[in-house]
Amino acid sequence: MDSTLLGQDSKSSALVYHIYHTGSKKHNFSVHTISDSRTILTLDEPALSNVTTGKGQHPLNDDTLFERRNTWSSIPTKVKRGKYLETRAHDPRTETSPYYVHLPTLYGHCPPYTLRHGGTKRAPPAGLMHQSLFWRKWTMQFGDVLAEDGVIDGRGVVNIKYGTKNGEHGTLKGHSVRGRRYMGESGKEWHAMQNTLPEDNMKHMSKLKPEEVVHLAWAAPLSTRTREYHFRWRDFAFKWKGTKNVGRAQNIFQPFMRYAHLKLVVVVPGRDVNVKEEELLLAQYTCVPASRKAGRLELYQDTIDSFLVEHIHDTFQLRELTVNEKKSLAQVQHSDIKSDQRLRDVLVASAMCMIISEYQKRQVIIQLILLALNATG
Repeated sequence: MDSTLLGQDSKSSALVYHIYHTGSKKHNFSVHTISDSRTILTLDEPALSNVTTGKGQHPLNDDTLFERRNTWSSIPTKVKRGKYLETRAHDPRTETSPYYVHLPTLYGHCPPYTLRHGGTKRAPPAGLMHQSLFWRKWTMQFGDVLAEDGVIDGRGVVNIKYGTKNGEHGTLKGHSVRGRRYMGESGKEWHAMQNTLPEDNMKHMSKLKPEEVVHLAWAAPLSTRTREYHFRWRDFAFKWKGTKNVGRAQNIFQPFMRYAHLKLVVVVPGRDVNVKEEELLLAQYTCVPASRKAGRLELYQDTIDSFLVEHIHDTFQLRELTVNEKKSLAQVQHSDIKSDQRLRDVLVASAMCMIISEYQKRQVIIQLILLALNATG
């Protein structure tokens, strides 16, 4: 099976996620099914008149708010629109956003990113994403235990009561609570509330373990395949690879991003006797040259569903079932639904790990170029 042809056939049913940098330090990411340019805003809100680019631009008004042409004259409008939507109270998509990625700030520690089901950093956690040095490896942890009350506290990290210091024996890595919070750290309201509560001695609680752990590895840093990332999920190999097979965009900077687009394939057994294995195209990420928007992630739902049905779900023959078999079938159907959601979480989490790595690498290259220019200037 040709993965390229499969991807083209599946684009009609693609689920598109628009990914944006957010937060004061731009370390967090909001994920929406509707882009900024197509988000309907209320023009009579007082806040609209106060939003400017900070560079002498005029406030938003009826004539400029909904411009979407990719021209130089529309760039200030996009900047102002992005600044307005940066505030969650002004963004109508917050309540329906599928995912949010939050990076807590905890001085002296390197806390993991949290993937959340919802549009804010307080939404229910779906997974943790631990980053290693120099982008070589990401460890993604998933499980319903992460959404239990108090496991991930108000700072956005696993509380030490439910984890261990270094994640020993497969447990979650916990973070202790200091007596004071330093300025700029996460969890300001949570710390203030903790100071009013009696001391809670729960050191002997059982430590929690994630249900699934997935390792995403940068495959070949010193080769021509520098954009390739691999991971395994339920004995199947998944690969993020560079691709140039993206739609032509009108943005004048888009040609310079041709080496930043990636696709995700999964290796499955070949259907033909002569073909040992095949690659199915599951997703594609298109990088966008913008300060707020990171890019667009497309999940090819038909291909994903086909992969789940053929290789993940348990199957039952269509016949008369006994009472015990009906109970077993209900459990299997619940397991199938959970597997569907888990695979989507894994795909989105791996995409975010890859997006963050590629973004950080580009920033390092830009800084090195600027240092070299300053040194020669």
